[in-house]
Amino acid sequence: PSVTRFEVHPEPGVKVNKITNLADDIKLSLSAKDIRIEAPIPGKNTIGIEVPNRVSKVVDLRQMIRSAAFRTNPSPLTAALGVDISGNPVV
Repeated sequence: PSVTRFEVHPEPGVKVNKITNLADDIKLSLSAKDIRIEAPIPGKNTIGIEVPNRVSKVVDLRQMIRSAAFRTNPSPLTAALGVDISGNPVV
């Protein structure tokens, strides 16, 4: 994966735009080239801050094929595509 997502649960009463307006400060604090703020994360009551990893990690095909998501998929056309931002296999 080339990105790490941090999930932030704001205190009650904190407005989302107060956090999104801090993007440049967060970028500076993390020494990140760029960040992405997803507010809110769909289906959750958290805000996602996505930061690029300094070094991308290679996804091993063998690990994908051995995953439960691949082995238990009922489709005869199952293909290992990679991992999502949470590190879960995408098949």
